[in-house]
Amino acid sequence: MTIGTLLGLCSALTYTLANAALRDLSRPDDLDWSLWVTFCKAAPVVLTAWTLVGWRTARGLPALPPRSVLPRLMAAGVLAQLGGNLMFQEALGVLGLALTVPVTFTGIILCGAGLGWFVLGEPVGVRQGVSIVLLITATAALSLAAPDAAEAVLRQSLIGAHADPLRVALAVATALGAGCAYGTLGVVIRKTGGEGVGVSGTLAPLSLAGLISLAALLGLRSGAGWQSVNPIAGTPPEAVPSLLIAGAANATAFFCIAAALHRIPVVRSNLLNASQAAMAGVVGVVWFEEPPTGWLALGITLTIAGLALLGLRKPRRRTPRRPPPA
Repeated sequence: MTIGTLLGLCSALTYTLANAALRDLSRPDDLDWSLWVTFCKAAPVVLTAWTLVGWRTARGLPALPPRSVLPRLMAAGVLAQLGGNLMFQEALGVLGLALTVPVTFTGIILCGAGLGWFVLGEPVGVRQGVSIVLLITATAALSLAAPDAAEAVLRQSLIGAHADPLRVALAVATALGAGCAYGTLGVVIRKTGGEGVGVSGTLAPLSLAGLISLAALLGLRSGAGWQSVNPIAGTPPEAVPSLLIAGAANATAFFCIAAALHRIPVVRSNLLNASQAAMAGVVGVVWFEEPPTGWLALGITLTIAGLALLGLRKPRRRTPRRPPPA
């Protein structure tokens, strides 16, 4: 097993832990709370990345990327936080863990495959096409499971709440949009790594730009009268352990997946990381008591099948051995 494969698996495990903590923190229709949770989740990545940059700088090693790369990384960082993490947190509050993760991965694979082909020149062949069809079918099945899942999640959070069709459709679209943001981020990280930039040098400006965008939005909402920006006033004590777990696990997973993307193709990295779909289904149903419907099982199965198909290697052609010279 290669280092890239091990990093991908480590990322899947730690992302599952982070997502479970985020599910515990989720609140339906509370953008302010989702924004604060996303900020707390992102902060450890920034701290770790810039600590590594400082360590490399102190030893005279190259630490930061060239200036020409910074605009791309900073734009990807803002997209990852506002279009990825924030939207993912919002979807969790309505759809739950078992449904949100596979829907998000469909967006990751679709956008990652398209941009990987367009930007990186990574091929999209017959297997990838069949996989995309499976993932689209999986999304359709998961969409049919969404009303029951949303009804159960909302009843856990809000007494008397109901999942109307528009609310469910918006949550599914939000999860898909988060996946597209993550897929774009993966392509940017891989392209930057292919240009010789290290993991910490890639993540430091990227994560800082994302955190600044979250802080700016927090400041704007605070000026509009939002009072829970202060973690002491707005964060209940029972939420603190989940916030810490989400931040630490997310930082570990983010560095693992970034390092994996420097070593293996985007499609293979996404495949390894997509074992989250199965783990999220188990955790969502067993731990958070989300409804185990037939459509959910079918959607998760199709998601795993589509992602597994992406990971199959083409058989290598064996070259015939030449007879030894007489």
